[in-house]
Formats: sequence, C-alpha cells, structure tokens
Amino acid sequence: MKKRKTKPLVSPETRAVEEILVRLRRCDARGVYPGKGELIKGKGEASRAAALEYLARSGKVVNLGTPGDGAFAEVVGGSAESLIERKALDTLYKIGSTVGSQRFTPVSVAALEEFPGIPQRVKKQLKNVLSKLRDRNEAVTFKVGNANYFLLRETVLKHFGVAAPSREISAAPEPSVAGVAAKIQSAYNRLAAERKSQEVRIADLARECGVPLPEFHAWLEEACRTYKAVPYVGEPTLATPEERRTALILKGEAFYQIRIQGA
Repeated sequence: MKKRKTKPLVSPETRAVEEILVRLRRCDARGVYPGKGELIKGKGEASRAAALEYLARSGKVVNLGTPGDGAFAEVVGGSAESLIERKALDTLYKIGSTVGSQRFTPVSVAALEEFPGIPQRVKKQLKNVLSKLRDRNEAVTFKVGNANYFLLRETVLKHFGVAAPSREISAAPEPSVAGVAAKIQSAYNRLAAERKSQEVRIADLARECGVPLPEFHAWLEEACRTYKAVPYVGEPTLATPEERRTALILKGEAFYQIRIQGA
C-alpha cells in the first residue's frame, strides 16, 4: 500500500499572505481572535484561504480555538506553546485587574471558564499559569467554602496604595553594553524580517532579546537620545498588560513600538 504523500508547503502569492498577517495584527491590537471566515472574507477569498493554510502549516500562525472557524493568532518570537501561555498570562492579568480591582473583589477560579472571548486552548492554560503566578508570589489563591478564588499581587498592592514591583525575575549577571546592543539589534532584525515592517512592538522585542528590562530600557533610551532609534506611541488604549509593563517611558509618555536605525 502506497504511503499518502504530504502536500508540499507551496507559498501562495505574497499579497494574500500579507493581507492575512495585517488582519491578524489589527485584531491582535484590539485584543480579539479572528476566525477563518473573518480572515479570508472579501475579494480574493480563495487566495487568502490558501495563505492562511500555508501560514498555519508553516507555524507562523496558530489556531487557538476549536477546529471549526477557529480563533487565530500570529506566532512571533517563540513557539505556539509559549504564545498560548503568554496569552493566558495576559488574560489572567486582564481579568484580575478589572474584576479584582472592583471593590477589592477576589476572582472565582471556576468562573475563568465562563469569561467570553477566550479561545479554548488559552482557556485550558489559565489554571496552569495561575499556579505559576502563585508559586512566584504574583497571585494569592484561597478557598471560601468549596469555591477557589484568587487575587493578583498587583491588585492587593494597589488597594493599599503600594507600587507593585516589576514582574521581571532574573538572577543572571548584568550583560555588558556591547552585549546588550548585540542582543537587541539581533532580535530587532529577526522581528522586522518576520513582520516585514521596521516598526516593532517593544513587548515583542523585550521578549525576543532576553535582556533584563532595566538594561533593555536603558539601551533604548540612549538609542532614542542619539537618534539611533525612533519610538512610536502605537495604540495605548489597546495595550495588553505585557505591553504596558515593557513600554518605553520618555518624558512621562509611554511608547509601545520602536524603529531602530541601521540595525
């Protein structure tokens, strides 16, 4: 019996691929996960459907939802698994900081399953990520009767008027200035090539380069001061908790995107 041949990964026309990625990024900026129907609709639907299949099979996008229409997201600077965990983390902070901050109300762990707009694969990771936050003392969990609840450390500290410390955990030695520059520029080049855009999200760059946040921000500030980099505000009202945490602050203003000259 002959083995069934796997369809080769033939790249569809570049324009269709770019249209899919642009639609994905617009949805990501709004914090929503588009289905296949939304991504391919309009004139040229067949080309975009082929482009979406190509991107999914090559690991550049991932379906976070169920096999039907799906809930798609772009995979940037890591694996699909790390993206899912990051989305689960952002979701927990979004829920914990909105629900939990209302009259200092704890959040029901069971109710996490009922929040709308959370893709299935992200939803399955919420309890696992919550356990990691608890182990890192970034969340507290407790029981009331038979029900489990949680509160974020940031919410607790904010309630008592105390500034929350950075979520960065790093025991590594401080890298040299040259080492920091090389890591940031290398990561920037990779992201700019992947996205085919010179404007890169600072949160993606921070995660991709692996430089501790204080050194990362110090290098970006100096690069902006010496005109080696240009910061962009982006969409602050749509920023995720990770984007707010990693934003570059210059003269009291938060910037969420960056262009590095000649990197």
